[in-house]
Amino acid sequence: MGNNNTRIPKSHTWFEQLPTEIILEIFDYLSCNDVMYTFFYLNERLNKLILQHECYLSLELPISNLMFSKNIFLEVASKIQSLNIIKNDSSISLKLFPNLKSIIMSSPYNLVEQQLETILKSDQFKKLHSLKIKCNELFFTPSFYDYSLNQVLLLQKVFNNENSLNIFEYSSCIQSFSLKPINHLKLNLNLHSLILNLRQFMDLFFLIEYTPNLKYLNIKSNPPYEYHEQNQWLNNNKIKLKQFYLTFNDTMYGMNRFTARRIDFHQLINAITQFSSSLLCLSLNLIGCFITSSNDLPFNGIQLQQQFLQLMTQLKQFHLFAVLTQDRIDMKRILSTFQNEFWFNHNWIVGMHDKYLYTLPFHFDKFYDFIDFDYIYSSNPKILINNPKIWFNVKYIKFKKFNLDLLKLIKIHMPQLLVVSIDYFNDSENTEDLHIIQNKTNNMNIRLDRITTVHLTCGSLENEKQWLMNSLPNLKHLSLTHTELPLLKSELTFKLNEKIERLVIDGNLIVEQFGKRSYIYFSNLQDLQLKFDWKFSSDIYNWYAETYKSRHLNDRNNICWKNSVIVSL
Repeated sequence: MGNNNTRIPKSHTWFEQLPTEIILEIFDYLSCNDVMYTFFYLNERLNKLILQHECYLSLELPISNLMFSKNIFLEVASKIQSLNIIKNDSSISLKLFPNLKSIIMSSPYNLVEQQLETILKSDQFKKLHSLKIKCNELFFTPSFYDYSLNQVLLLQKVFNNENSLNIFEYSSCIQSFSLKPINHLKLNLNLHSLILNLRQFMDLFFLIEYTPNLKYLNIKSNPPYEYHEQNQWLNNNKIKLKQFYLTFNDTMYGMNRFTARRIDFHQLINAITQFSSSLLCLSLNLIGCFITSSNDLPFNGIQLQQQFLQLMTQLKQFHLFAVLTQDRIDMKRILSTFQNEFWFNHNWIVGMHDKYLYTLPFHFDKFYDFIDFDYIYSSNPKILINNPKIWFNVKYIKFKKFNLDLLKLIKIHMPQLLVVSIDYFNDSENTEDLHIIQNKTNNMNIRLDRITTVHLTCGSLENEKQWLMNSLPNLKHLSLTHTELPLLKSELTFKLNEKIERLVIDGNLIVEQFGKRSYIYFSNLQDLQLKFDWKFSSDIYNWYAETYKSRHLNDRNNICWKNSVIVSL
């Protein structure tokens, strides 16, 4: 029954007695890897079901139990169509997968140039319909990682008429494309979907010259700034783009927003309206843009309508997210500019809280400076009451004021939430008496099963221990900035020791504290990032270097200097 002679036992379980329809429903709920590793060798009936219903077409390369996994791959490799690579591993050759159509490289680290080049130069690459290189920026700051990529080779292989790619994604937040003059790019008539992380927005128009059949475009880049030399945008009327998603980075702020440069909306509008005759969906995430006046785009709905949106004659869906940098704003006046016939006819509704403006339902995955649902206002207040899925897309929430009482509402309104971020530095009112917090959490009976990541700035882990332990059963990732560690004998210490797989610690004092106690803290770590400045004691650093060379951490470990280099242990 395959390339090896592994015997399938004839075991009998209660599970096996379930009807085939129910078993297949269970399989649909699980990932392909879960199905294969759990049931493939359990008994003959389940093995046949898996093979007959092709529950193996999309698999993730394993990072453990490699021998067991290889046995399974030998059985089904010739039929696998999609492969997810999350770790650098050359022990499994792509030659095992002759019918591979899709490769996803999704690791935030351990993805080396040699591995990518092997894929690009393989025979399988020419047959691929989809190649995606990405990382999940919700969990960490990937700029910590030492990362090398042959961009020229990658672009030459993708923008080429010798492959079958329909979809190409490069959304890695580790390293954006910085396009220098690149030769030997060719038209790719197959490409209809591009997701790219670019250094400069203008580089986009160089690349899409080679994709005349492009329909879907998703770009993350720095915005076009005022006082830049005016760019002569290439006329791309021949490209009948249907969907355009644009996100601007916030790295231009640096340490001081007062030195930030203003976005040039004139250039941006000229660029986007080139696709006005075909564009059906437009999404603008302008959170990274320096916007100082509520009288300007995009905070003035009348100007946004007249100078931009009315030019987009085919537009059906419009998503917007932006923030003002001025101290005082008139929220009621801003919302009134979005309450005319144009906005009502398109059913485009906007909401606001604090200094943030966004379309509703909320389309984006990050939500900032949240206080309470009662502090959110809208150009059509009914949507806040009548639409239960208005916040469905939120995966990351940063609290301006953290309130434990909100956890139950958050579970209801934000069912996809993965990351919680709390900043105590900017809000002295956040710090409650420890006994009050403990009393609240002791009386709570709420579990947020999907949340895997918590970011804390200032404050104390000891103050958070009850809700961290009781409400977040699947906590795996922890990022601490100037946050006090729990007591050695605290119950929380032992819980975190069992749970935490990835850890970021930022700040000289807490890094030093962690160093002195690390023999008991977080022994299950797979990845560690330490961030400190040049005032950090060289003795402590040397101690880390020696200690973690001999530690049993399961994966690559990083000690980092702030704004500087990385030492990999």
